[in-house]
Amino acid sequence: MKEKYIGIKIIEAEPGSAPKDMGTHKAGEDGYLVTHEDGYESWSPKKVFDDAYRNIEGMTFGIAQELAKRGKKIRRDQWDQWNNVFLVDDLLFDDGDPHFVEPCYMMMWDGNLSLWTPSMEELLAEDWVVVE
Repeated sequence: MKEKYIGIKIIEAEPGSAPKDMGTHKAGEDGYLVTHEDGYESWSPKKVFDDAYRNIEGMTFGIAQELAKRGKKIRRDQWDQWNNVFLVDDLLFDDGDPHFVEPCYMMMWDGNLSLWTPSMEELLAEDWVVVE
């Protein structure tokens, strides 16, 4: 039985035309040359691409959270560039002794590290970005 999936990944894409006939898509059809993080390249028709992807500059918190689960640092676009949020779900070390922690968000804020809980405004915002 077929199951349904949703994908969350970072790709690079360049608008262009299909290089050759591909299934129901004809050479010259508008679309995108897609480069995946591992270097794999493919071509995606414009409608298929537009239905599956959105620009990494201006994400919902839900999408940003999925990327945080994969180790990316995130922040609101309007925040100072040094205020980054990241997910902690591993060990923290205090004076050399390992301490287990429950998964939580931490924020690097003006050089300090503190626990962070998103507000309703932050949960509904669509200006989240990945910090490279």
